[in-house]
Amino acid sequence: MTATGMLERRRHDALRTIGLCAAVMGAVLFLDHALERRDWAATSDTSSIGQTEAERERAAAALPDVVITGFQYLHELPKPAVTPLWELTSTTASLFERRQEVTMQAIHATFTPGQAGGASQIELDGAKGRLDLGRLNFDVTGADRPVAVRLGGRYTLTTARLEWDNASARMTTDQPVEIIGEGLIVTGVGFQWLQSDGTFSVLRDIHTTVTR
Repeated sequence: MTATGMLERRRHDALRTIGLCAAVMGAVLFLDHALERRDWAATSDTSSIGQTEAERERAAAALPDVVITGFQYLHELPKPAVTPLWELTSTTASLFERRQEVTMQAIHATFTPGQAGGASQIELDGAKGRLDLGRLNFDVTGADRPVAVRLGGRYTLTTARLEWDNASARMTTDQPVEIIGEGLIVTGVGFQWLQSDGTFSVLRDIHTTVTR
């Protein structure tokens, strides 16, 4: 073989080697791309399944287990034949077993002071609220009308929201309040009523108007 032929042969082999390398590299890149797409698809499918299950859980939690008409809850000391310390009723109530909660509509509550000494019971009316079945705390809010509390038949308090803490036997709000009764109008921010002795107080920004 002549020198020219050998040179052409080497050039041909070199080009073929470069072509084979390019083909191999292309195949590797294509395979990597395909594997990435497969992994992404698998991750996406897993994410979709997880998202679907989470959505089902949220939907299930949003649906009540039981809807009760004429709901009533009595909280009393473990003694026979005693007056309940408080009684909570509502026209309709939805029980959510998973989160141990009852949501209520058209609420009426009655509280009896824990000690004698002239303190009278109080009554509360509100549009809606929630009862925590574990701690027995509840809150009440107004809608078209504010929450109304009749304090021993002598005063009436109105506010946007009230909370009952069962452990401390205390009713509170941090909202503006107005109390009307016995020739007085008292306005302020914040309110507290203690069941132990039946005392109540407005917490701050107090203004009093004598109406007679």
